[in-house]
Amino acid sequence: MGNTEKKKKSKKIWLLVILFLLSIVGAVSAFLIITKGDKTDTKKTNYDSNIYFANIKEFSGSVTATKKAEISNDDKTKLTYEVTLSKPGDFYQFNVDVKNDDSADCILNAVKSKMNGKSISKLPEYLEYSVTYNDGQEIKANQAIKSGKTKTYTVRIAYKKDLSEDNLPKEKQTLSMELNLDTRYAKKDETIEEVDIKLCKRASVLHTFIYTNKCDDCAITHNIGDVITYGNQNTTNGELKSGDAFDCDVNGDGVYDNKKERFYYVSDYYDTTSKSFNSDYATLIYYNNVKAGEPNNKFTYAYDYNYGDFYGPVFSHAQLPSAREWSNVKLFKETRQLLNENGETTTTAISLKGAATPNIPLGTFTYTDKVARLLTIQELNQACGITFPCTYIAGLQAGKLGTCEYLLENTRYATPNFSNWWLENAHVDSAISVWYVSSSDNAIRLAPKYDSNYAGVRPVIDVLKSNILY
Repeated sequence: MGNTEKKKKSKKIWLLVILFLLSIVGAVSAFLIITKGDKTDTKKTNYDSNIYFANIKEFSGSVTATKKAEISNDDKTKLTYEVTLSKPGDFYQFNVDVKNDDSADCILNAVKSKMNGKSISKLPEYLEYSVTYNDGQEIKANQAIKSGKTKTYTVRIAYKKDLSEDNLPKEKQTLSMELNLDTRYAKKDETIEEVDIKLCKRASVLHTFIYTNKCDDCAITHNIGDVITYGNQNTTNGELKSGDAFDCDVNGDGVYDNKKERFYYVSDYYDTTSKSFNSDYATLIYYNNVKAGEPNNKFTYAYDYNYGDFYGPVFSHAQLPSAREWSNVKLFKETRQLLNENGETTTTAISLKGAATPNIPLGTFTYTDKVARLLTIQELNQACGITFPCTYIAGLQAGKLGTCEYLLENTRYATPNFSNWWLENAHVDSAISVWYVSSSDNAIRLAPKYDSNYAGVRPVIDVLKSNILY
């Protein structure tokens, strides 16, 4: 077989990175090469050889590139960019899709990394460089991109923070880095396994806030000016704990936005019909309240304007995200049995004259066209160790949320201008009352369901644990 014919059977996708670190760091070049295998191994014989780059998305916070990442050749197999990193902490990061429009599945034979033409086990102390799947999982051999499918890679190169003088290069450096993804097509009758990209991954950076609202009665107290850190980061792999912070690609754009897509693990999913926890699903709560599905903690809403019977969050649920905002998630059960704080399906009707009729059955509520719901007291109790059943007076005790400070992010707990948020549950002694998180005194309180001055709306999503990278 001649050289010309061999070249026709080989196709390369080049990712060319030209990086100039100012001062003592110097220039770095990096290549990502995807080499396609011989077509004789394919499941199908009639196909168009077509694996290529598409859809580049730069990350917020990246330095302004001298030349933005762009696909630069006709068959979309070459990607180049130029960037300057002038100080520790500077980084450039973007997502890029690798699409397989062949009629054959593509499989990685091997993944090889080189620096200056030699295999490496680690990078220089001052440099970070990685190419991973967009959820952070490692790209490994024997993984596949099926015919007609797309995988999203995240490329990041950064000048490390907090370096000692001993770890800085002593003179200008020129480094050539190479990541080679050697591919082939699937053989006939070969079982294909794709990497399962997760909806949520552990947060790499936690949210913080400067405390400006002194709360003398809270179980957790801060001084004015203290920095509050929300959620957990350094946790044991394979375990979920209340407050574990996650970034979830709820809008399906391939980016795990650590500012607007932050969620916290509360507990296992509580099934209000069976009145039991489902250990296959996790209950994750959003970091903020919402208005029309978008982050906004300035507004409060009535739970339901109806004075009489208890029908659930008829009015407030309209603010929850729909598939238009969060296309990548859905509720485990759209219709839910309503419960009181004791886990019972009854409440007490209160007439306009104040007469009480106990043991009125609670019905169901359907979160029509919504992909998120409100949190239940049962899930909050599980996470925070709050003891229920309780009386109205017990519910007023401050400090009940002392072990769950992450639930108070973007609320009056941090600053007086932010709002509280509703829980899903009715009150056993009054059909006109609903429980809410009173963040100013770190407690769970009751409010009239028709009053729009008490609480906002904070979304909860139901996520299969197998769809979380933890």
